[in-house]
Amino acid sequence: MWLVCTLINVGKAAHIDDTAHLEIARWIAGHPLHPMQGVVHWGVHAEPIHHLNQPHLFFALLALVRVLFGPSLLAAQGLVSLFTLLGIASFHWLWRGFVGDRGSAIGPLLLFLGPAFVPGQNIMTDTPLLALFCAFAACLVHARGPNLTRGLCLAGSVAAVACLVKYTALVLLPVL
Repeated sequence: MWLVCTLINVGKAAHIDDTAHLEIARWIAGHPLHPMQGVVHWGVHAEPIHHLNQPHLFFALLALVRVLFGPSLLAAQGLVSLFTLLGIASFHWLWRGFVGDRGSAIGPLLLFLGPAFVPGQNIMTDTPLLALFCAFAACLVHARGPNLTRGLCLAGSVAAVACLVKYTALVLLPVL
């Protein structure tokens, strides 16, 4: 399932917000001590990066990939592929918590090979956020008995990371 998702995404042209995210990563890779001071050409005029209302963890990871592998779209898509793997594994673990071993692949198949996910993979925060939401839910579902404290701490940590990827993840805090 992960390989199919990855192969569909690899080599796809950058589109929508991908370009802005790659430009932010380019700035961060060149100016790691001043990540918010760059500008992105978004629309008619250049906008300061700090005007984009989004946390920068994913952009910092893209910058790290850029430093390690150069300005490669394939490397950036590889990073997204790792989040796809996390999402599939987490959702499988979550689904197994509800249905057991039998039929445990059906949920991940429906979500990750469905028309909402497969064509929508890109270098944006959506795939990492979905993966982190799945990991958060899986941690909560499996936090019981002697694993309660560890599961809740892990879920809280995942929620914190998700909030550093996109502010919409703040909804996880009241759920926790």
